[in-house]
Amino acid sequence: MLKWVGVAAATLVAVFATGTANAQMYGSLDYGWSRLDNATTRIENGVSPGTDAVFNLISGEGYAGRGAIGWDFGPVRIEGELGVTKHDNDRYVSQVPGNVTRDLDGAIDIFSGVVNVLYDFNVGPGFTPYVGAGFGAAQVNIEAIGPRPTAPTGPVVTMIKDEEIDSMWQVMGGVAIPVSSNLSITAQYRYFNAGTVDLLDDQRRATHSEIQGDSWDLGARMTF
Repeated sequence: MLKWVGVAAATLVAVFATGTANAQMYGSLDYGWSRLDNATTRIENGVSPGTDAVFNLISGEGYAGRGAIGWDFGPVRIEGELGVTKHDNDRYVSQVPGNVTRDLDGAIDIFSGVVNVLYDFNVGPGFTPYVGAGFGAAQVNIEAIGPRPTAPTGPVVTMIKDEEIDSMWQVMGGVAIPVSSNLSITAQYRYFNAGTVDLLDDQRRATHSEIQGDSWDLGARMTF
């Protein structure tokens, strides 16, 4: 966690340095429904020496919350964003060894610090569509609790409980609807990708998991 806080702080400092007297400062908060793609996971030598265990971690619906501080240069905006995405695990489906599906407890949590660049389209009063992209870092925490794919009828164990900081990118698009002179309501779609995170399983074997997903968010943006 301390490493993630350091990454997030450095991200925000970098964005703050771009602020100028000619830009309008704003803050935003959003919250919404999130979905993770099946996290393809590979445990090196997880079946036997030379044979990796490969399975998909399947999560249920989750949630995402994010806060940002930025500068509006009209029509370009630059912001620093901190976010959290949480998903409880539902089950896993094993590819190697095959034909194994079992319930899975635990969770996949993502804490992120990202710099976003966004473009607002001036289409007239009433609403403002926008698109954007961001790049930064994410700390991914994975806890997978269930029977092993190599012993699907065996005891429930904590197969994975580890975390990794990796680069992350995202793209988004949405619309802002003004409700007062300095407050807008926003609705947004976001796709994010934290790449392949490198972890260790409970037996200290190298484990690699692909993390990506999307979210639909509602929020508010206030200018200062």
